[in-house]
Amino acid sequence: MSWVRVGDAALWKYRRGRQVDVGGVKVAVFRDGDRYVAVSDTCPHMGASLADGRLDDGKIQCSWHEWRYDVATGQCPLREWAKVRVYEVERRGDGVWVRSE
Repeated sequence: MSWVRVGDAALWKYRRGRQVDVGGVKVAVFRDGDRYVAVSDTCPHMGASLADGRLDDGKIQCSWHEWRYDVATGQCPLREWAKVRVYEVERRGDGVWVRSE
């Protein structure tokens, strides 16, 4: 496992996501104040980019049909089968880093 720098921290807006590439995998990274969270970018419902959604109350909401995913577990609270992968993410100095496989 290694860490990948995915961009300057200044690129992220509060509670908004950005799609980044982590070892050939699309990942959605969101900023929540001084904390950053990351999940796999594809919504299991219909394939929308979760990076286009928004972060609210510890959940990422998909922009297409408003399905939500917990940032700690990746689980959709209303649909047991729907889950996204959660990635470790850190801010280091001016950069945002995501841990890859």
